[in-house]
Amino acid sequence: MEATDIQMCVADCLRDDEVESLDGILRALNDESSASWRAARGGQFAVTEAQEALKAMIASGMVTPCTEKPPTYELRPVTGNEVGTAIPWESLWFRLEPSGHDAVAKWWEGEGRHTYPRS
Repeated sequence: MEATDIQMCVADCLRDDEVESLDGILRALNDESSASWRAARGGQFAVTEAQEALKAMIASGMVTPCTEKPPTYELRPVTGNEVGTAIPWESLWFRLEPSGHDAVAKWWEGEGRHTYPRS
């Protein structure tokens, strides 16, 4: 699976929620159902693959990383440079931006559904 394909699988996992954690993304990617991306790929997704996909989509503006800010614990955007360095992955939430929604829809219609048919 190419890096772009992995990015689109991760983006697809973000489509239905306002924000999602890395753990939630990995659970969705590696779900045991026959309709999961794990099944379509024929193998598990590694944490590092999801992290690299998120980094690339953050850099391109398709995903916004956020963290909870005390005392109200409202989510606030953070910079891509803080991801995994100043702010650990476990403390981050990810939001798919409109450009990310558009990219995954275009990818799915173009090559995704033909390359990775899902039950």
